Amino acid sequence: MRHRKHKYGAGYRLSAEVKAPTPSLLRAAQIGVLRYDAPIAQSALDAHARAAIPAPPSSASSVDASAPSQLASSTANPASPQSASLASTPAPSQVSSSTEAPTRPDSSTSSDASASDKSALLVLSYGASTKESAALAIEPTIREIAEANPTADIFQAYSSQVMINHMKSRAGEEMPTLAEALETLIANGYTRVAITTTHFLPGVEYERAVETFNAYKSRFRRLVLGTPLLYWMGQEDQRDDVADFVAALRESLDAQAADEAVLFMAHGTLHPTNAFYTVMQGAIESAGWHNAFVYTINGHPRLMDVVPLLKSRGIKRVRLVPLMMAVGIHVTRDMAGDGEKSHKHVLEREGFDVTLDTRGLGEREAVRRLYVERANEAWDALMGEDVATDDE
Repeated sequence: MRHRKHKYGAGYRLSAEVKAPTPSLLRAAQIGVLRYDAPIAQSALDAHARAAIPAPPSSASSVDASAPSQLASSTANPASPQSASLASTPAPSQVSSSTEAPTRPDSSTSSDASASDKSALLVLSYGASTKESAALAIEPTIREIAEANPTADIFQAYSSQVMINHMKSRAGEEMPTLAEALETLIANGYTRVAITTTHFLPGVEYERAVETFNAYKSRFRRLVLGTPLLYWMGQEDQRDDVADFVAALRESLDAQAADEAVLFMAHGTLHPTNAFYTVMQGAIESAGWHNAFVYTINGHPRLMDVVPLLKSRGIKRVRLVPLMMAVGIHVTRDMAGDGEKSHKHVLEREGFDVTLDTRGLGEREAVRRLYVERANEAWDALMGEDVATDDE
């Protein structure tokens, strides 16, 4: 007997649990914004008792509460976050927010937050290799997150040890890892923390953040981890992060000439999330954006996969644009450098006239709006109502 397809095109029906997943299923599957609520008995632990709990084995290192905190903050100049010690001051240092913050519902008086709770919003980024690069891309993003959440104590951490080492050796600044930042927040009495990330994809760096989240969640009354810039793709009534990002990216660029192609350089990864670049290419084409292509340094597709497409369309002019939060060596050397292997020189040898737009994603106002949305989502999850958890 010939198999009969359903009228909606599939040979099966999705269960209601999959189409409208419950909070318990989302937590179990580690999908979307992650939120841990401590069981009632554990939520009664005071800061001193929690700080005395040994650090999880998976954490990068334990931070002594007497040591200088590596959380970046500022109370004087919101445009220039700088290192400050939480442990040495009675009140938390924080990134100052603008007096003209965008109006959002005040979530600081959530019914489930006791007067003894201290809440923080921790911005986790891959990091920057120089102070100048951080000032151009990361600091403006953190500042706008602070402006959108004026009741939040804002802190930051880096996920890349390489970037942490660069900042220490080149700028003399101590930046914390996520584990170190959480240790210091615990030592200073924070019981509720929302982590928002500026990572591009839910790849290796984000999975490390999830691992740290799981290792530390039992030491907080509530711990939240938001999603990266690209996560949902419009499935089952979720928002389409890829389409939104493509629209914001297009808004941030100068006008494209009819005979010009725009090439977006991404890092690429061995992680399965490298497939996001193919999804992004599809979103570009669905938006009717002609002669715009994504390529990667360490994934697929590569630059030389795109060159034949350019030639087949008679393209003579190419603009190179990085898909990276902050500008570093991949942009200055690999994309725009003077070396024979730089992408600029490779394309010039292939006969193209090349121009450069070397701004990082954090330097683009339209893209920063998306980072703020991710932060708002994480903060709202932190300040929301209590829900029954699988741990209770």
